[in-house]
Amino acid sequence: MRIAGAVASICKAGNKVTYNSICRSVQSLYGVSISANTIKRNHAAYAIYTENRSAQCAPAKERTLQKVIQSVPEDRRNRLCSRVARLRKIRKDRLIVMLLELEDSVDGHKVNETNLRDEILRLSTRTGSR
Repeated sequence: MRIAGAVASICKAGNKVTYNSICRSVQSLYGVSISANTIKRNHAAYAIYTENRSAQCAPAKERTLQKVIQSVPEDRRNRLCSRVARLRKIRKDRLIVMLLELEDSVDGHKVNETNLRDEILRLSTRTGSR
């Protein structure tokens, strides 16, 4: 894989492993231009980056995601990582729409739950008064 080769080259030279250094190294080694987003969106490439990055202090949003991934049992972790990789490929606006639709669906379920609870109480008091 090009990312692994680039990271190995960067480490061998004693330089810091960053998104930019990987992109430059891939360009010089393989003659192919890649972006930081390509690394972020490709699960295998991102895993190589996170294992070798020079800055050990991850951004807060990344730490939160890593905590979620680490909290999942080992046998389900690969499936979750695949889902995360799939979601990373979706544009932010589409994710926002999906989140809003999910919130609306949850609100709808809450209304249905309340209505059912009210109906059960109404029926149980009506049956109990006979």
